[in-house]
Amino acid sequence: MKKFLFSCLMVLGLMVFFPKTEGKAQNFNLVGHFGATMLNRPAKFLFDVEGQFGVTRTVMLTSGYQHWDNKNHATFGMRIYPVDGFYLRARGLFWNSADVSLGAGFTKHFDQNWLMEFSGDYYINAKRMGLQVGIGYRF
Repeated sequence: MKKFLFSCLMVLGLMVFFPKTEGKAQNFNLVGHFGATMLNRPAKFLFDVEGQFGVTRTVMLTSGYQHWDNKNHATFGMRIYPVDGFYLRARGLFWNSADVSLGAGFTKHFDQNWLMEFSGDYYINAKRMGLQVGIGYRF
């Protein structure tokens, strides 16, 4: 529980460190994902909660909590949106074990606030692929 609270504080820290400025398309999303990791071993359940802070129209900083393979992780990373809706991301995972994930995904906005995401990540140290679906809210 302490690790989850620390991750939440990191998300709030992003909001303070990068305050909204006029003329930039900045926003804050809170998204929950679930899915599975697989590749050369039995599939494992995956769950995460992620805060996403838009620094510019094409770059978002992310921070959150992820649980898979009976391990808890704090995640810190960034997303780049080369085209509207599609993103590339890189994240670092810390605490129970350290790893780096590289991935891509797609965000579909239902209205001005609600969104859905589909993503895939490759975890380099664990040598596993994760597939996720999530729902989120834009503040």
